[in-house]
Amino acid sequence: MAVSNNIPGQLRSFTMIYWAMALGQVVLGTASYVLISMGMLGTADYSIAMTFQKIGLIFIPSMMALGYFLFRYQLSRLDLKLPLEEKLKRYFSFILVRGALFEVAFFYCCVAALATKVLLFLWIAPIVFLVFLLMRPAPQGIASDLQLNPGDINKLTKS
Repeated sequence: MAVSNNIPGQLRSFTMIYWAMALGQVVLGTASYVLISMGMLGTADYSIAMTFQKIGLIFIPSMMALGYFLFRYQLSRLDLKLPLEEKLKRYFSFILVRGALFEVAFFYCCVAALATKVLLFLWIAPIVFLVFLLMRPAPQGIASDLQLNPGDINKLTKS
């Protein structure tokens, strides 16, 4: 029984999932900015803002670092002798975990801004979002991360 090669379709589906994660960040960030800048939430609460700021100084970089290093750790433990389909399934789960941890950092910025009504917290959110976008899965990055041979690279990029 021949197994059909739907690897490009899987990659497209996964890319759509990643962009959906990005869209959620854009919507929440934009809504937070609009609500705060238009004064719809009331006046800023600077007393609690300091607490959120202290937590954020540790939490945001920690979530991003955890996402990055956990991804690298999981990738280092991946058996490169597995078939391409199996490697991609595992790789995509690693990417989702990393993306989710980056999202947590982004969402913290938005929640802190909404809770305190201070726009300062939204200044770091675009940086987190940019890093999230830069780490999106692309065929070249996947090939490099998984140390794919030329045959597998062709399967990955074939439409």
